[in-house]
This record gives sequence, C-alpha cells and structure tokens, in this order.
Amino acid sequence: MVAAWVSKNFDLKEDKGIDSEQLRKGVMKKCGEEEKRREEKKKRREEKRREREERREEKRREEKRREEKRREEKRRLLNK
Repeated sequence: MVAAWVSKNFDLKEDKGIDSEQLRKGVMKKCGEEEKRREEKKKRREEKRREREERREEKRREEKRREEKRREEKRRLLNK
C-alpha cells in the first residue's frame, strides 16, 4: 500500500523538485493516517462484537426466565 503510494508520488518528487525529506514526511503522515483508520475500524468492529455478545447474553437470560416460569407453572398445576 505504502510502496504503491511512494512509487506514484516519486514521479511527483522529480517533477516538482520535492526533496527526499519532504517525501519521507509525506509517507510517514500517510502511514499514520492509515494506521488511525485501521485502529478506528478495529474499535468499531470490537464494539459491534461486544454489543452482539450482550444481546445474545440477554436473550439467553430471558429464555432461562421463560423456561423457569414454565416449570413453575407445571409444578403448580401438578400440585393442585
């Protein structure tokens, strides 16, 4: 990814007379921006995963409550 960006911009360096230090700084900035985007994307994925896990857990608890109510109702009916 960075190599493609450098090769694309290397021609610009020659055309515009940009020195290697400016090019290096530009590459480092570009890498930093991509790294930030990757980190943000990773955080969003993790947050979504956590939310899905919480919903699953809540559904599981709700199902357990319903099952317990059914059992209690059966016991109550049998004991009459």
